[in-house]
Amino acid sequence: MIRNFAMKHPRTCLLFLCSMLPGLLLSGRLAAQTPAVPALPATNQGIVVTLLGTAGPSMSQERAESGTLIQAGGETLLIDCGRGVPERLVQAGVRGVDKIFLTHLHSDHTEGLPILWMSGWNSRSTRMSLWGPGTGPDQPTGTVGLAQALTTAFATNTHIRRDLVEKWPAEKILIDAHDIEEGVVYQNKGVTVTAFRVKHDPVTPAFGYRIDYAGHSVVVSGDTRPSDNLVKFSRGADVLIHEVFMQGGPANGGSATGMAAGMAAGMAAVTGMGAPAGEGPPDSAVGAGNAVAAYHTSPEEAADIFTRVAPRLAVYSHIAPNLADPTDRTRAAGYKGPLQVGKDMMVITIGESVSVK
Repeated sequence: MIRNFAMKHPRTCLLFLCSMLPGLLLSGRLAAQTPAVPALPATNQGIVVTLLGTAGPSMSQERAESGTLIQAGGETLLIDCGRGVPERLVQAGVRGVDKIFLTHLHSDHTEGLPILWMSGWNSRSTRMSLWGPGTGPDQPTGTVGLAQALTTAFATNTHIRRDLVEKWPAEKILIDAHDIEEGVVYQNKGVTVTAFRVKHDPVTPAFGYRIDYAGHSVVVSGDTRPSDNLVKFSRGADVLIHEVFMQGGPANGGSATGMAAGMAAGMAAVTGMGAPAGEGPPDSAVGAGNAVAAYHTSPEEAADIFTRVAPRLAVYSHIAPNLADPTDRTRAAGYKGPLQVGKDMMVITIGESVSVK
């Protein structure tokens, strides 16, 4: 029957296939890796967390870069927006995200921002609001400066779509940006977002975020070395989502120097990005690996943090390299509590119990 219809109406079939092709190609293999799932609605009783991107800096087809969706009390909040995060939001069935909190301004936490901003122009109910760090000694541009730069970079596109052809609403393409300090940065509908300083020097200031609602809470570490301040702000949280960097160590079956070199070479091959030399020879893989490790957290260090905080669930995200599994090293270091290695589109529901899908 279908074959007969196609033979009689070849033009109609061709037009239908052409109309479907963009959707089939959208996001390439990134979209194909995980089936679309409906976003769980936030309830009055708890918090729903969706891990949208769980990789460190990478061009991975399996994992997007940093992005964590928080839904609570009717609020929809996004922590970081790395490469692939806008596409993951589409997979989750979530549109109109207009509140974004940046932990810091590294590219793997911001690369998806212009896509989310422009592609969400008509799905947002209002302008985009953006919170994040301000300027610092080695941070010439803060969050307000980033928003201004985006506005300038896309001025031609904005002018044509707003003023000449599509006549899209002017209000919705504005960005309401805030350079923040440690403390409460957002409150609405019973939801409180608290920013706290973490150690990611020379990237400073850098923040983690704690979201509280109806007696429940989730903490997102951002990128950090082990931090007493993070432990302080995480105590009593139901879920702690923490970064991890798998540099060398005996539990990995190799020397620290050898594994650091391998890590540096692997990251360079995938991302094309270099790193300043550390203790190794100038511009060497060893030096680069040590330099990157110096402002991240190893599984052994994370184990100590999880033990001190004792969350109802500890979760790894921003995993580097992105296909590594830090579980064995975390357990060997002594952490015995509930632990999940995050994957893109993992959904964590926080209420009377904590469940993971």
